[in-house]
Amino acid sequence: MLEKKYLYNKGISYRNFFVCPIQLPNGYTYRCFRHQDDPESQLGSGLFVSISEALEAGTKYLDREWQYRNEISHYEKLLETQAISTEEYHSSKCSLDQVIWGLS
Repeated sequence: MLEKKYLYNKGISYRNFFVCPIQLPNGYTYRCFRHQDDPESQLGSGLFVSISEALEAGTKYLDREWQYRNEISHYEKLLETQAISTEEYHSSKCSLDQVIWGLS
């Protein structure tokens, strides 16, 4: 098992999250935490050469997540008001997944 060290004193607050760099034997990654009452956290993906690169990746992830949630909520409102069909909603969601996350 990889030994990881959370570098809390090097972390930053961003979009109501705390982005904490994690030191691994071969580089750095990050984890995004919400406040204590909310168990939601996101472990970073990727291995980075420096703490600053890991923090930048964490903030970019949070930017994409925010954009995704904002766009999805718009499509959900359109679906609720029947301005779009279920098929149009799913098509838009798939397109959004491709654009923001690179999923196919």
